[in-house]
Amino acid sequence: MTATNAKPAIPARTPADGTLQLTILFAVELLAIALLRIPYDLGFNAFAFADRGSWLTVVALADQGRRPAIDFGYTYGLLPLWLSHGWFH
Repeated sequence: MTATNAKPAIPARTPADGTLQLTILFAVELLAIALLRIPYDLGFNAFAFADRGSWLTVVALADQGRRPAIDFGYTYGLLPLWLSHGWFH
């Protein structure tokens, strides 16, 4: 009997291993940023002055035929409304 110098098989690393680690890293980063932003997102300035989502709401109300500053409160003028209408359609 002869002894062979066979090396033990090393399992090949699949791309899925790195993909899973990268996905977990991005998920942890997303959660960390979300947790750090809580004071800003729930603060008074964001509530009073940020107008999040107002662009989409204004475009939807204007599409229904409602008039800004008459039928709903919109004090930024007609140019931003016209630009947002062009952007979202």
